[in-house]
Amino acid sequence: MKLLFSLLAILMLSKECENKNTSSASEEVNTTEQSQKMASMEKAQNEMTITYEASTRGYFHKVWVTKDTIRTTTDRYMKSIEGYPCPEKDWEELMEAMKDIKLTSLSELEPPSKAFQYDGAAMASLKVQDGDVIYATPIFDNGNPPKSIAAVVKKVLSLGEMVEKQ
Repeated sequence: MKLLFSLLAILMLSKECENKNTSSASEEVNTTEQSQKMASMEKAQNEMTITYEASTRGYFHKVWVTKDTIRTTTDRYMKSIEGYPCPEKDWEELMEAMKDIKLTSLSELEPPSKAFQYDGAAMASLKVQDGDVIYATPIFDNGNPPKSIAAVVKKVLSLGEMVEKQ
C-alpha cells in the first residue's frame, strides 16, 4: 500500500512540475511563433513573383517581377528575355500597391470590359506566385484591368518599360 501511495505521489508531483515547465515553454513558443511569422512574411516577399501577360494572335508581352529582378519578353517562345535588377524602391512601391489586394480573391475579379472576346483588345492576366501557390485573375482587356488591381498592373508595366529602355 505504501508503495502504491508513493508511486501515486511521484506521478502527481511530476505532472505538477511538467505543468510549470509547460507554461514557461508556451511563453517561449509564443515569442518564437511571432518571430517565425515575421520571418515567413519576409520570406514570402522574397519568394513572390508578380507576372503580367498580354497576348493576341500576333502580339505577346510578358513582364514578371521578383524582389531581385524584372524580366520582360515579347517572344512567345521565351527565347529572348531581357532582365534588369529590381530597384528596392520600386519593389517597395509594388508591395504597397499589393497590400490591399486579397490574393485568394484574385480569381473572383470581374473584368470591366470584354473586348478581348471579339479581338477588340489583347487578352491579359495578372498572376501572383507566393511560394508554391499561384493566384491568377480571370482574363481581362489589356489596358483595362479591374480597378482593384489597376495600380499593380500599372506598376508592373512601368517596370517592364524601364527594362525595355535599358
